[in-house]
Amino acid sequence: WVNHPSGFYHYGGRTIRLSVMPWSRGVYVDLRQYTGKGKPLSRGILLHLDIISKMIPDLVALVHRLEGEDLREPGQKAQIELSYPRDTAPTQS
Repeated sequence: WVNHPSGFYHYGGRTIRLSVMPWSRGVYVDLRQYTGKGKPLSRGILLHLDIISKMIPDLVALVHRLEGEDLREPGQKAQIELSYPRDTAPTQS
């Protein structure tokens, strides 16, 4: 979970969550915005495992490219912190 970094949404308690959504015999990745009361919004994306697994290398390369093109000073960048509910924290392998 990440608190929404922009001013308007941040103060409204909006969060962005990355979660797993099992469906039938498959599984999806759900990247979605939630209200301050924990209700999901229609703003999000649902990707099947077959799709996201093919996109991951390009997504990682894109993030590295964006890091190189970002000309903001460190003080201009949003300070993002991840938070996890106690029962859903990722495990270290």
